[in-house]
Amino acid sequence: MVPQSAYGCQHLLCCMIDPHRSVCEALCGILQNQEFEARSCRFSLSYAWTNDSETMAATIETSSAEPAVVGPRLLRPVVVALIGLPGAGKSMVAAHLRQQLQVRIVNRDEIRRALFPECSYSQTEKRASVQAAFLAVEVNSALGESTVVDGMTFSKTSDLTTLSELVTSYGLPFVPIWLDVEPELAKERIQADIDAGNTHLAEDRVPEMIEPILAGFQRPPAAVPVIDASLPAERVCELAEKIVLARAGCAR
Repeated sequence: MVPQSAYGCQHLLCCMIDPHRSVCEALCGILQNQEFEARSCRFSLSYAWTNDSETMAATIETSSAEPAVVGPRLLRPVVVALIGLPGAGKSMVAAHLRQQLQVRIVNRDEIRRALFPECSYSQTEKRASVQAAFLAVEVNSALGESTVVDGMTFSKTSDLTTLSELVTSYGLPFVPIWLDVEPELAKERIQADIDAGNTHLAEDRVPEMIEPILAGFQRPPAAVPVIDASLPAERVCELAEKIVLARAGCAR
């Protein structure tokens, strides 16, 4: 990957390492040679495998477009990573940040469902969808767009480190936020959703999943801000918004 400024960029080379070649081709094949419009530019993506057949090189071409009318914007783009167990309220916070701060949501669960309609929720499918989510974050970063990453527990600090390095290579602030919730409360919330008939993108989201996740959960670094996710929803969202604003500011 060759990091470049997202502003005024005409050609951006990015690479993704993935042993699951067919997954990469499926993801990029959807995007290849299609044009997309962002708030201030248009972009298209094409890709090819390099000589080692393990690295995918994607070329993103951008051109200026008419600026769209938008609501409040962050003064500088950021990438927010929401950390926490299922049931901590990550999707709730992500939706709040999108509404209040005009950030884009990259949801790993949505990407996994798109890539694997008949998902068996294997580790192979999980890792492929994580890498695809990180590619989506990279595209947003190249376009100067803020992103909040949802649908991941970030139970492994290696994922947090990988995403941090990717984001900072584009000169953007990385804002991890840990939504800390007691396991029993997380289980209660998941069961309440099931009882209420609230479907979730991850069909394996059941109370029993908490224990194995917790067993392998690596505590985030001490510098990561922590929010008590047992607080009222409005308060949790308010605190998360304040943390993001402290790093990026907001133009209103």
